[in-house]
Amino acid sequence: MNTFLISALHGYGYPVLWIIVFVAAIGAPISGNLLLYAAGAFAAFGDFNVFILFFVAISAAVLGDNLGYFIGWKIGPPLLLWLEQQKRFRFFSPQSLDRGRAFFRRRAAWAIFITRFLILVLGGPVNWLAGIERYDYRRFLFWDIVGQIIGAIIPLAIGYTFAESWSEAESIFGAFSGLLLAFIAVLIVSIWFIRKVRTQRNNRKVKALKDDTQLRDDTQKEAEKDLPQPVTKPTILILIAHLGGGHLNLAQALNNALEERYHVVIVDPQSKMAEHTYTFLSRRFMALLNWQFICTDNAIAAKWLQRILTLMNRKHILHVMEQVQPQLIITTHAMVSYVVARANEQRKVPVPLIFQLTDLERVHMTWFVEKHATAYLAPTREIFAQACEQSIAQERLYLTGRPIRRQFIEADGTEKAATLTSLGFDPAGFTIFLQGGAKGSASVDQLIKNIQATGIRVQIILAAGNNKKMIERYTGDELIRVIPFTENIAPYMVAADIIVGKAGASFISEAFMLEKPFLVTTIIPSQEAPSLHFIERYNLGWTCLTAAAQRELFVKIANNADMISEKVRSIRTYKEWNMQVYQEVGPLIDHLLTES
Repeated sequence: MNTFLISALHGYGYPVLWIIVFVAAIGAPISGNLLLYAAGAFAAFGDFNVFILFFVAISAAVLGDNLGYFIGWKIGPPLLLWLEQQKRFRFFSPQSLDRGRAFFRRRAAWAIFITRFLILVLGGPVNWLAGIERYDYRRFLFWDIVGQIIGAIIPLAIGYTFAESWSEAESIFGAFSGLLLAFIAVLIVSIWFIRKVRTQRNNRKVKALKDDTQLRDDTQKEAEKDLPQPVTKPTILILIAHLGGGHLNLAQALNNALEERYHVVIVDPQSKMAEHTYTFLSRRFMALLNWQFICTDNAIAAKWLQRILTLMNRKHILHVMEQVQPQLIITTHAMVSYVVARANEQRKVPVPLIFQLTDLERVHMTWFVEKHATAYLAPTREIFAQACEQSIAQERLYLTGRPIRRQFIEADGTEKAATLTSLGFDPAGFTIFLQGGAKGSASVDQLIKNIQATGIRVQIILAAGNNKKMIERYTGDELIRVIPFTENIAPYMVAADIIVGKAGASFISEAFMLEKPFLVTTIIPSQEAPSLHFIERYNLGWTCLTAAAQRELFVKIANNADMISEKVRSIRTYKEWNMQVYQEVGPLIDHLLTES
């Protein structure tokens, strides 16, 4: 059969390829993938155009998959009705069928995607199942096209690259696919067996403890009758992402403002892998982060990115909501905003959803994919204007200022001398607070060299966070005091004359709350460059991104105290405005909860 198909391909070309791939995609037991390997090899010898082959393969496979989907859609109801008759179940029960269907609905996106290019033998059955289960057609089409693009590229590329031995390459890839299928089968059986054993063991434990538990419950209920019932606070769920520290700082600031009246729960629904990946990229591949930010900072790309994140995370976020049972939800990160909105819609009783917008000058477009959150809290006039431009309704948009953690609001400036003395510094000496960058993205080493090269005496309070290498490197230096991670960092920032570091919105905001000028020495270009305009507009500090400019500015500031005083006057003006509008956050939350 394979020899016949390859001969037909060589003799009749593109039409044969299209027909075979189409029929194979429907679910027929023939290898359309084999022809793609052969076609790639023929293209290497000049018999075919590889780009035409690509579009032929994609169109045939997608149309075949869609036909399989609609076949399943058509035959699904009568087939299920037939199977529901008890006598039809010889090897599995109706309950097993229901569990299998539920599992497929949860994993359908991945099943569709993977079977386009890896476990090809299951491609046809997956199409039928998607139709039978009435899986959302737009999602089916999206994952089908994405998967088939990869499914066309792999065999064509391998056949083209290894034209002299394409059949051996095809056999190796096929063997790998078979091994993966076998592994998945063994994994499924193992999980079933483990769950069955656990269920039996748990049933025995439950039976043994049932009488004792009932007795304790009855006793406790009798005792509680005589106790006053506690007044429970409404629960607010704040969803964050540990992709940089600023989003957690925002959540903590909101918690400080609301915790007296509400029970606040802060949760990061992202996996630890997301945090570790961000940390690694910020240390080693900053250019890649910039590229990702720029490429998705438009309406179309942002929408697709949010849809993909929703497919990956909606189930988990819905589970978090069901556990916490909040009366209101706030999110402080764009990457969980859209998926939270979709998960909230799935709940029996959706709750008010608030987006706390983050940056100072401009936020990423992923914030505005969802346009129907209950409220959008804009921290600055600039973000308010941007939200209006992105068609966020005025009745949903509120200018509430930048949330600030309580420790920065209550910081005591009179303790500056005492803090410097406790650190072994001269209270009258010129002191800077330097953000070390626990994630590794601040260029601390070079900056310290630039300061030392000026020849002036600068006392450095270095916040190293959890960066162990940085702590070891600078511990013991005469003019550097290393501060490991601490929840209460405000007193050390108060002790400095200026704040120095990366242009993160949270760091800048905490600096102006302490009435300290901010010196930007490094940025994440795509994300933080707009903040430089914000600092300049309100005269909150300086920007020096080159070594020469940094050395020159440090010399000027150290010898001219008026430069700091002039900035402080502007900082106080902006601080007063921020605190005034921020007073509206609490009443706004109260109002939204009352309305709901």
